Amino acid sequence: MTVFSKAKKFLSEQNCDYLYVNHTNAFFSEYVDVSKSSRYLLTGFSGSMGDAIVSKDKIYLFADSRYWEQAELETDPKLVEVVKIGAKLNFEEALILKLKQKSKILMYQDKTSFQLYERLSQMGFRIKLTDVDIVREIKKTVPTVLKKDFQKIPVSLTGRSEEQKIKKLQNKLKDNEIAIISSLEDVSYLLNLKSSNFEYSSTVFGKIIIEKSHYEFFTDERAFEKRIKEISKRNVTFMIDKSTLSIKYKKYFKKYESAKFLSALRSIKYNAEIEHLKRCFERTDKVLNAVFKEFQKKDFKEEELFKFTNEKFKEYGAETNSFKTILASGKNSSIVHFSHPTNRKINKGEFVLLDCGGFYEGGYATDITRTFLKGTPSKEQKLIYTTVLKAFLRAYNADLSKYKTCYEIDKIARDFLNKNAPEGFVFGHGLGHSVGRCVHDGLPTVSPSPLAKMKIKKNMVFTIEPGLYKPDWGGVRLENTTHITEEKGKLKIRSFSKAPFQKSLIDFSLLTNKEKQYLKEWELI
Repeated sequence: MTVFSKAKKFLSEQNCDYLYVNHTNAFFSEYVDVSKSSRYLLTGFSGSMGDAIVSKDKIYLFADSRYWEQAELETDPKLVEVVKIGAKLNFEEALILKLKQKSKILMYQDKTSFQLYERLSQMGFRIKLTDVDIVREIKKTVPTVLKKDFQKIPVSLTGRSEEQKIKKLQNKLKDNEIAIISSLEDVSYLLNLKSSNFEYSSTVFGKIIIEKSHYEFFTDERAFEKRIKEISKRNVTFMIDKSTLSIKYKKYFKKYESAKFLSALRSIKYNAEIEHLKRCFERTDKVLNAVFKEFQKKDFKEEELFKFTNEKFKEYGAETNSFKTILASGKNSSIVHFSHPTNRKINKGEFVLLDCGGFYEGGYATDITRTFLKGTPSKEQKLIYTTVLKAFLRAYNADLSKYKTCYEIDKIARDFLNKNAPEGFVFGHGLGHSVGRCVHDGLPTVSPSPLAKMKIKKNMVFTIEPGLYKPDWGGVRLENTTHITEEKGKLKIRSFSKAPFQKSLIDFSLLTNKEKQYLKEWELI
């Protein structure tokens, strides 16, 4: 029997209409080893985001625009229907449109968050929880062994001590409130710790319970659950992050409220963090420069240039990559998050899209994308590259006295690309995301989402990464991680990276004088 047929059998035994199979782990991490991803084991789709639903006759794979092409290439269309989620539609909303109203969904409780459980319940779905991850049981996967190789990050890099950060949270709590910190990024940020337990992550594992007068850090799940059970006997209100806490703890909560204490705190970096990120990006720039120069000198296959890039990150001080390096050439560059570099030779005149980053000694991530080629570009290639570059320059140089939110920054680039993109080329993803203790560090987000409407403030860190993509042609993305500074009383967007753009790909006749002036901030090679 196949995984699909065995999953259907389990679904029938549980008397449910659908089985929910997600990509994450019990810590709700973004990046999960695909060999341990239930969704990958079921569908074959290897993207870092996207969940699946098993019905009695089909698998529905929900994927956002970054993964549409990849999802269709990696899955069997006879078994899997790719449900394409747009920039303004989330997973829960897409479910309503696709699945039968009031149907019964079976969900593995360890990997079902409060947020997902409550949203689906509110939408009229009936939820049945199970303590069995049936896909991983079918595939007989071996549990990951986590090691306590935690390392303390010095205050000179983090800006505040563990005690100072936690005290700030305690001051927000009422006497009868208990804060549970379950996000691994939040835990690692608060305790100024890092580790190498998880792929493409510098986080430690565990949870923190914070009361008004003291706090406790747990790395043992049974000890944490036992402590929660003890506390639940008191008249307290649990303050939880519903997106990163398993619904299995609900039985202990008489009263609870949603609270993302650290979203606002982590969105504003301390000066020490900004200075450390500057040093991290100096080394990341060296990687990009080395890759570009070597690529111009010799021939590469995709997988060879992928390996060379990763080696350069180690050479220039990165402890690990902050995500799996995206190295795509030719037609592959239309796949926004192309994750499987091949042994195909990169030919002259073909675009190479390189999206990469690293974790350094402070546990902070870097993220940058450049698109380049060897040889003489075509007129169309120059047009697409220059159009994306103009969108970047417009967003990057936005007047923040006029445009006060990341939503508006996204709109500047999006409106320009929607108006000027040649037929068949699309920009389907958000313009950017926060960067910090992970490469997608919560808030702020730069996108059409309502979450992007938070006010821009000094020391926010986010990417600006417009792109244009066309299946069977390729794509261009240009990305810089930026931070907000204050100069002469005015907020400005400033780039951490100074990695150059490729001069031969720019059609200068399409640039305004102001854009040419803006471009002087970067070297052209």
